[in-house]
Amino acid sequence: MSPSRSLIRLATVIAVASLALAAPAAALPPDPPNLCNVTHILTDGHDDFEGTGLNEAVYGRGSDDNLRGNGGYDCLYGESSGDSLQGGADDDYLDGGDAGDYVIGDGGEDRVLGGPGVDSIYGGSGDDYLDAGSDTDYANGMEGDDDVYGGTGNDKLFGGGDNGADLLDGGDGTDDVHGEGGPDTIDGGADDDTLYGDPGDDEIDGGSGNDRLWGGSDDDDLDGGAGLDTIEGEDGNDTLTGGSGADTLLGGDGNDTIEAVDGEVDTIDCGSGTDTVRADATDSISSNCEVILGATPCSNPIIGTAAGETINGTPGGDQIEARDGPDTVNAGAGGDCLFGEEGADILNGDAGADALDGGIGPDTLNGGDGNDLLDGKAGNDTVNGGNDSDIVASRDGEIDTVDCGPGSDYALADTIDAVSNCEVVDIDRATCSHQLFGTSSSDSLIGTEGQDEAFGRGGNDVISGLGDDDCLNGESGSDLISGGSGDDDIDGGSEGDGIDPGPGADTVDAGGGDDAISALDGEVDTIDCGPGTDAIDADPDDVVTNCEVTLAACSNLKTGTSAPETLIGTVGGDEIEGLGGGDVISGLGADDCLDGGDGDDSISGGGANDRITGGPGRDNLAGGDGDDAIAAIDGEVDTIDCGPGDDTLDADPNDNFNDCERITLNRSYCSHLRFGTSGPDDLNGSDADDELFGRAGDDRINGLGAADCLHGEDGADTIDGGPGDDTIDSGAGNDGINGGGGADVLDAGDGDDSLVGGGEVDTFLAGSGDDRIDAADGNAETIDCGPGDDTVTAADPSDTYVGCERSTLTGGSCARVYIGGAGNELLYGSNESDTILAGAGNDHAESFDANDCLDGGDGRDKLIGGRGRDDIKGGSGNDKLAGDAGNDTIDGGDGKDQIDGGPGNDTINASDGFRDKVACGKGKHDKAVLDRRDKQKGCESVRRVAPG
Repeated sequence: MSPSRSLIRLATVIAVASLALAAPAAALPPDPPNLCNVTHILTDGHDDFEGTGLNEAVYGRGSDDNLRGNGGYDCLYGESSGDSLQGGADDDYLDGGDAGDYVIGDGGEDRVLGGPGVDSIYGGSGDDYLDAGSDTDYANGMEGDDDVYGGTGNDKLFGGGDNGADLLDGGDGTDDVHGEGGPDTIDGGADDDTLYGDPGDDEIDGGSGNDRLWGGSDDDDLDGGAGLDTIEGEDGNDTLTGGSGADTLLGGDGNDTIEAVDGEVDTIDCGSGTDTVRADATDSISSNCEVILGATPCSNPIIGTAAGETINGTPGGDQIEARDGPDTVNAGAGGDCLFGEEGADILNGDAGADALDGGIGPDTLNGGDGNDLLDGKAGNDTVNGGNDSDIVASRDGEIDTVDCGPGSDYALADTIDAVSNCEVVDIDRATCSHQLFGTSSSDSLIGTEGQDEAFGRGGNDVISGLGDDDCLNGESGSDLISGGSGDDDIDGGSEGDGIDPGPGADTVDAGGGDDAISALDGEVDTIDCGPGTDAIDADPDDVVTNCEVTLAACSNLKTGTSAPETLIGTVGGDEIEGLGGGDVISGLGADDCLDGGDGDDSISGGGANDRITGGPGRDNLAGGDGDDAIAAIDGEVDTIDCGPGDDTLDADPNDNFNDCERITLNRSYCSHLRFGTSGPDDLNGSDADDELFGRAGDDRINGLGAADCLHGEDGADTIDGGPGDDTIDSGAGNDGINGGGGADVLDAGDGDDSLVGGGEVDTFLAGSGDDRIDAADGNAETIDCGPGDDTVTAADPSDTYVGCERSTLTGGSCARVYIGGAGNELLYGSNESDTILAGAGNDHAESFDANDCLDGGDGRDKLIGGRGRDDIKGGSGNDKLAGDAGNDTIDGGDGKDQIDGGPGNDTINASDGFRDKVACGKGKHDKAVLDRRDKQKGCESVRRVAPG
């Protein structure tokens, strides 16, 4: 090994999905395969194998096999066909392989993988790890504290009938998950799941999808997540959180806490006990809820009668329900909720932020002062917003009269309504049926291939319509709006926005602020730039109004020949095509369109706003004064001086350019353009080839599909290329780069950066700074460390290293470094002192002898220290941490953690504001720092602190 490579330690990071059968030495994590040192390769037919008590590796090959490990550490591989695998008494590794398998770990702490096919997998008596894999599977952890993962497909998962603390993750698909006995942690994952906590203090997260959650008999924590969820606490003092979506929350018996503030109409029944509810004013709340805390202070109930009457509110926050009859309801000074219900009612708000609901009948709603929400509901209503910024809804299919009044108001109306004094009017939502709503923060709203309607609300939003005819509204904030294909209707809103309507005959109202619009799609768009100093790049046939800077159509066509020549325009707008030869072209005044064609050309735009295309050849291009658009992508080395003005350049990476404000490199395959702002942005690409610029601020940039060009620029950015061959340049700052799938180029630039490749051959350019490079995917890759003390983790001896002589491995006494990725992984150390950085995902990491350093990172992790003096950090998420033997230092990090110090005198920190469970173990001098609500057992010295 060369001296430059001698400082690079080769580590193997093996995730569950990448276990290979071809080479037994690489098929398992580093230490366990050394135990399976007797190999049996069976026939392609049906085999029955009984282990001998040795540590055996058995490969079933073809047909349906019955493999039984018996005693010893066994590694059983079913491979193809439907196999039956049973581990035996000790710690075993079992992989069912393809087809529908029956796999049981039996005794010991086993690793059980179902693989593809409809599998039935079981853990056994120890603390087991189960991954059912793809398809529709059945998985049961049985006894012990088990980790059970459903993977893709519609799975049935069971924690086991004992009182083990199990972790169950349904993954993708419509899953049926049962915690059974013990304090379990359950995550439904994507899609519509059914989740049962059963006995024990359980933590259940529905994830995305329309889920059903049942807590069981004890004190449970239930969170529906996104979607239309049904959540039932059942017995015990439970905490129910609906999450986004119109949810149904049923407290059941016990003193429950219900959280339903999400802006959606939730249905809440508290059940028996003394319950506390925090809800929106429009939520349906049963009478058995004792304490109701509103998102707005509508907490004082006043109920009317069936007769017509006048009801007056109090100075506090009232919820007034008028019931039947023609009622007059007058709000008090606080923020009130007024419900007319049936009859021709008059609802009068006051100075607070009121919510008025007319109900059935021809009602009159007067918001008064304050930012009010008014909904006339059924009937021919008259709605007056009053002063300040109101939201008025009158979409009931009947003729309403709406006057928003002074202020910045927003109205949802039918086409037949009479609407006045409303700054933003949203008509006929039925044309865009899939609705997306942002928040007051910076959001990322991604539509579908169907008709979408998106509202950014506040913040600097990223809104993408994708396919079909979309209605996209930026509202307040500096937004980035991309229509995608289809005839879109885009409203930028009140501030300066970046708008790309995309293919189709689009209608754009840029709104207020200084906007930038790119509408070069060859179709007829209608664009109103609105107030402000705006810039637009448009086609000649587009209908454009109120735009200060327009790259317009050109006339006065002048065409050259294939020979070199000098072509000079006029003071008007000229179109000059040089064709072949090395031409000299000058546009002079006005807006010119200059195309050099083939050859090494010299082109000068002169004054005004010009379009300059160099064409094939080594060209010299000068934009001159004005806001110019220069195209120089030809694979040759061009020299470009954009000159004064707000210029746009499309160039190759090897071109030389100067004084250009907006630069797009290699846009020939990264054609879908988005820009960030000077603040923190969320930029998301599409399934097309995107180019995203973060600008200043700490940005999150996701390329998603295809081959993307991603630029972090200034700030501490997080960039994920996603699938496809991506080019990533993070720029200055301490950045995190994940190439994702595809053969990627990762250029970190200045700063202390983290670079993670993917599953194919990547190129790493670390730049200056103390960088961490993870190239542990088994491919022969090129790694250029650049200046600084870098950490490199690799898995292929044939990797090429440049400038990595100064690279060191961090972790103090922990020499070898293992770095996990973003998935759910099994990570094992060695018998040396190791550092295991699990990264994102729900990971299982174990070290063995010596003094080790384990960091779980994000996700719900299980970290086991082994023998030695270990340093264990759970990171964020609800983790299980075990020190095992040795005097260990354990820090749970954020989340509801379970910590077991094990033998030895341990130091444990669980003071994170979450409710943790700590067992110090068998040492005589254990120390623990805990929150006041944490549970502890066996700790000799305990110091409790207040959260925060």
